[in-house]
Amino acid sequence: MFNWSLKFRQQTEYCIPQGPSFQRAGPINFSIGGTDISLRAPRHNSHFAYKEAIQPPKKCEYNHLLMKPTRQHSDRWQYHNLFMRSCVHAFMRSWRFNGPLFSGSVGELSMRIALITPNEPDQHVSFFRPKAFENGAADYLQYCYGKDVFEGAQSWLAPVDWKVVSPWPCPAATFYARANAGSISSPNRYFLFPVSDKHFIEVYFTLHRRGTGLQEEKDKQISISTME
Repeated sequence: MFNWSLKFRQQTEYCIPQGPSFQRAGPINFSIGGTDISLRAPRHNSHFAYKEAIQPPKKCEYNHLLMKPTRQHSDRWQYHNLFMRSCVHAFMRSWRFNGPLFSGSVGELSMRIALITPNEPDQHVSFFRPKAFENGAADYLQYCYGKDVFEGAQSWLAPVDWKVVSPWPCPAATFYARANAGSISSPNRYFLFPVSDKHFIEVYFTLHRRGTGLQEEKDKQISISTME
């Protein structure tokens, strides 16, 4: 059940927020390099009015896509967003999660689907081989999070809770990128699988809860279970 977004009071007790229903979620279908991808996702429903939902094109070819560096410091890995929302700072589809009656929005789940590839792929390596896929994912995570260091410690821990997805027609895995202890940063969840020898799909989720304070403090106020 989707709680009302109206806010007339502060949420002070532990709550399990409610989001959109997947039973009513519409199908989304697109093709990337001959691989058909189908999923169901609720309608875009963000806490922020300026986020505009963007649908993926029905058919994409690798050579016709504009690839961009994932990080500014290097172009070792590149991406192209396929399923997202338009915003000044990011590209993700978002859904609001509301607290108990009249406590308003207490969290938001955002999702992005992107095509990922190394800028200079090894022609002798195929991501359809499980070991090569794992090595590629590890290098991609090091590229994304390796330079985020604060006071001599890594700001992010990744991959956390690495799980192989089975059964699946190709190598696939889910895992978290979690902020190190004492951080206010929200956890990120990933689902990766290859669609060519040199490309893989990244399904990326950010699980955000409202309010100030560390993630450990938010755990005592707002459950993250329904977002997961």
